[in-house]
Amino acid sequence: MQGTQQGRQDFALVDPTTDAVVGNFSALVTAGDPTGPGAHYVQLQVTGDDGANVGTGPGQTPAVGTVLSVVYFGSDNVS
Repeated sequence: MQGTQQGRQDFALVDPTTDAVVGNFSALVTAGDPTGPGAHYVQLQVTGDDGANVGTGPGQTPAVGTVLSVVYFGSDNVS
């Protein structure tokens, strides 16, 4: 799709209170501006995790297969 970028990226999950890394994961990343001026989206599909502290709660590493996405429409956004 025109205006779309794709790739693989590694992420460290950091505790904002202590700045300690509490988990790591890899994801396929897609980002772009397919719907018009001011719109933008980012989507991550988790392809690997470090196996520690995996789950869906705050501060947990997302499990393999998890999809995270954010869509911005100009000054408004929907997550």
